[in-house]
Amino acid sequence: MRMLTIAVGLIAGVLILFGKPSSVRAQTPVPSVAVVKQVLKLSRNQWIQFRNYNGRQLVYFTLFVTYKCGLKEIRYSVNSEDLDKQFPLAECVPFVPYNIGPNDKVYLTFEPGTAKTVSVQLVFDDDTKSVVRTFKPCKVAGDVTCGVPVKQP
Repeated sequence: MRMLTIAVGLIAGVLILFGKPSSVRAQTPVPSVAVVKQVLKLSRNQWIQFRNYNGRQLVYFTLFVTYKCGLKEIRYSVNSEDLDKQFPLAECVPFVPYNIGPNDKVYLTFEPGTAKTVSVQLVFDDDTKSVVRTFKPCKVAGDVTCGVPVKQP
């Protein structure tokens, strides 16, 4: 009987959560592309962060992962402006648009000192592109996560 009660409770919870997706979306709306562009424009000096940890250099793309529901691609390159790579973005989950989930990658890993600069360009869901911005590790990158813009268009 106890298992049946638990099962009924779980089913009821799922129906409440997923049975009315419009009410869930109303509580946590997916940001419009215009909102994502504005937030990323205002935070443009923090797009890329560097950290040295456990004998590795980590390059963080966390801000972009948080706003993945407005991004189509993240193009980047290391030590050049070629933009020859794409940072992987997990699928947007509309009822938790800002969530960083288990399938999200938030950083790249390199040998210490490898990434002198990282250049990045965003492609938004409306196919427009950001300017290319280039970042380097700040002087105190180590246990502190930080990066500074090199090129500011």
